[in-house]
Amino acid sequence: MRWIPTLVVALLACGTDDPPADPPNDCVARSSTPPAAHAHTDGGGAYTGKPCLESGCHQIGAPGAGTTAFITGGTVVTPDGQPQAGITVRLRPLDNSPPTLLVTDTGGTFFIRVGATNPFPATPEVTACPKVARMLEAPPDSGNCNGTDCHIANGHAGPIILEN
Repeated sequence: MRWIPTLVVALLACGTDDPPADPPNDCVARSSTPPAAHAHTDGGGAYTGKPCLESGCHQIGAPGAGTTAFITGGTVVTPDGQPQAGITVRLRPLDNSPPTLLVTDTGGTFFIRVGATNPFPATPEVTACPKVARMLEAPPDSGNCNGTDCHIANGHAGPIILEN
């Protein structure tokens, strides 16, 4: 009779043929100490919501003068367009390797410079408890978060919006 609890535990550990449940609401608290806003050296301002990976800006193979190319970059804003500082951007690689975590700066921007590990293809998420916004899977060449068709505002690609 002592083997019955062991058998029950062993059977439960085997799992089922059911598909896995959606990931839990694993939100991350907003950082109270976000990094300083990304400094653009051309005097053009913050470029909030503009595509980061464009020729003459941070595009791989065609960065602007005095800039660094990015693997990915974007801006997280409120529904009324205000930058969201301290938001966690989580890139979950499709190969189930550990996620890459980025924190938006005081201008709401985030980026990964070329030379760092490329987490794509990945499923991007933005989070500030209690919110988690999961996005569509991003292929290896879609790190231009403000310049793709993923975030459309008024018919044009735009920043990522996370409601407060």
